[in-house]
Amino acid sequence: MISRMLTASLFVALLSIAANNEARAQGQVIVDSIMHDGIQREHMLYVPSSYLPGNVRPLVVNMHGHGMTAENQMNITGMNAVAEQQDYLVVYPTAPNNSWFGNEDHFGYMDALLQHVASGFDVDPYRVFATGYSQGAFMSYVFAVLRPETFAAIAPVAGIRWFNYEGGTIPETPARK
Repeated sequence: MISRMLTASLFVALLSIAANNEARAQGQVIVDSIMHDGIQREHMLYVPSSYLPGNVRPLVVNMHGHGMTAENQMNITGMNAVAEQQDYLVVYPTAPNNSWFGNEDHFGYMDALLQHVASGFDVDPYRVFATGYSQGAFMSYVFAVLRPETFAAIAPVAGIRWFNYEGGTIPETPARK
């Protein structure tokens, strides 16, 4: 539990640094989309310039707030500059109608998105993290409850914590070792 809390604290700190970092990342931003449940869902993926196939990297899922897009989240957080320095991938999904509170299957979509990214890039499955702002932060909490085996830690920013989501609770200990 302490390790998970420290990891989450580190990502909150990195997000804060990224928001204040004026340096531009030098890697590549890939705009892509996948079809899930009959909906074409767009995402943006930041790949650091040091990325080489065969060398696994951590992945951060960075989710936007209500009314925002993946591009807004990418530009506002400045996380690409930190990802460039710290050598990790960042994926920015866009929710349908720019809201995570619709009736769409966000959980199946997240599973499909992570599989899609991992099919093209070497992602360390034990170092996948979630963060977000507002509704995106809320979704980080929800994914911690519903997908504890998927996410090593979360770092929600300015979002509410939903304690008893569909009978789940925020895990006290890591689901994976």
